[in-house]
Amino acid sequence: MAKNRVLMNFSQASMSLDMVVKSLRAMIVDGGFAADTMIVDGFNFADADRAYVSSLKDFAREAGLSIWCNCTVNGEGPRYDESGFPMVARDFADLVDVAIVLEPRSDHVELLVSKNRGAACGSVARLDPKTLMILQ
Repeated sequence: MAKNRVLMNFSQASMSLDMVVKSLRAMIVDGGFAADTMIVDGFNFADADRAYVSSLKDFAREAGLSIWCNCTVNGEGPRYDESGFPMVARDFADLVDVAIVLEPRSDHVELLVSKNRGAACGSVARLDPKTLMILQ
């Protein structure tokens, strides 16, 4: 996997969506990089704008990409809604196809699906907290 990846670093606060999409398009479309997934690490949903997220999703659809974003859930008050979806990203819930929560437990990490394109949700795996490999 490492040999087939490209890392790009964008600052959400200082890079416009147009600049991000232009860079991605240059690499993927114009540059011929055969990407099928874009992983966005450190995206701040609390500071995000709906038009930005929607436009990024539109670009991904046009380019044939899946987007994976991580979401840090912390702070006071409820962290998840009644379905288990992160409150910090609730304004974008309709733009998200699948939501997976990694919930730390005393002896494992529970992998919970809180949104799955209309399919069943719930606990799907227990992970070893050191290796994140699936436990029996």
